[in-house]
Amino acid sequence: MKDAEKAGANITEPLVTLNRANDLLSKASLALANGDYDAALALAAESQQTFGGFNSAASKLKDNALQRGFSDFLISMAGFVLGTVIVVFWAATSCGLFLKRKYGYAGSVLDES
Repeated sequence: MKDAEKAGANITEPLVTLNRANDLLSKASLALANGDYDAALALAAESQQTFGGFNSAASKLKDNALQRGFSDFLISMAGFVLGTVIVVFWAATSCGLFLKRKYGYAGSVLDES
């Protein structure tokens, strides 16, 4: 669960499931201690059923969060590259216009005439 949470997954629902399974298991232990074997067996079976699939659900949450994080990274990189291209294009255009105004349309400091 900690891995899924670190990856950015919403772990509220799996924690509720885990707490429910733990509560059922605690009740089964209490029933066993009181000698109520049938109730202990039923509660333990219900706890196991509630807990079944918990690991696969947590793993899916982690994988989805990692995939979403990778997608966010790719979008950020694309934005960075696009921003860099725009800034370089703007700088080159500005320098070109400055040089054109300073030295004229020929682009040369020497006058051939």
